[in-house]
Amino acid sequence: MNSPGPDDHGPAWAGAAPTWQLQLGTRLPGAGERWPADPPGLAAGHRVAVDGRSLVAWDTGLAAALWPRLQAWRAAGVEVDLGGLPPGLRHLLELASGPGVTLPNE
Repeated sequence: MNSPGPDDHGPAWAGAAPTWQLQLGTRLPGAGERWPADPPGLAAGHRVAVDGRSLVAWDTGLAAALWPRLQAWRAAGVEVDLGGLPPGLRHLLELASGPGVTLPNE
């Protein structure tokens, strides 16, 4: 197993209330590692910008890990900015956030 190098880092918070930035880093948390807790005092009316500019690669596992966080922040009245994510990841998360689909009765 390879150990992370000095330039490898996982997600970390930057900024201060009311504007926070979740910097995803170059690698995602591995097995047994945790995502950083939300900043103390993150509340309705605050803004979280998700910054993925340092990502080397991503897959649907990242979308699955981000999704519950995004939903919780939005439910708490926190504005979420996905503009710093790779276009494909941003599109996937935006699709998931869209209105529900109602299927016709057969």
